[in-house]
Amino acid sequence: MRTPLPEKEQLITLIFADIKNGLSAKQSIIDNGITEQTFYRWIRKDKALLLRYQEARAQQAARYQAVIDEELQQPSKRKAWALMWHYGRLKPKRYKL
Repeated sequence: MRTPLPEKEQLITLIFADIKNGLSAKQSIIDNGITEQTFYRWIRKDKALLLRYQEARAQQAARYQAVIDEELQQPSKRKAWALMWHYGRLKPKRYKL
């Protein structure tokens, strides 16, 4: 069954907002009731959506970095290291331990 265009745009907007706020793309897609296959097909077919997705991911990475930087200011670095380990699974080249 096809998703009507206004609903599709609303879903995409919600997913991108979730990603920007630090939620994984996979979790946001599941929470919004569509399949990963559908979401990535939409992105693959529309260059404007791809650019919006890349921007959301860039903002997500900046958010992660801000959280890590804040935790590195604390006396105990345990949480910062744990966050770097976790985020390293999402961006292995950026967060090497």
